[in-house]
Amino acid sequence: MNIVILGDCPRCSVIKTKMERKNIKFQTITDEDKIQDTALALGIRELPISFVDGEYKTFMEMNKLINEYKGE
Repeated sequence: MNIVILGDCPRCSVIKTKMERKNIKFQTITDEDKIQDTALALGIRELPISFVDGEYKTFMEMNKLINEYKGE
């Protein structure tokens, strides 16, 4: 599973901390220009911008995915 998290906000920290606790590997992008460009290109208005295997996931979808994660 390839996970990329764009953002450095309180909600971003929640997702990152939960993934770290479950030993889920992920990549973080905090470059504001990259985040803004991605958000504008996709019409996304909230952080974090999360991708799992290239598919955009909302904050709630990421929470659910993490909560249900049983390991690889």
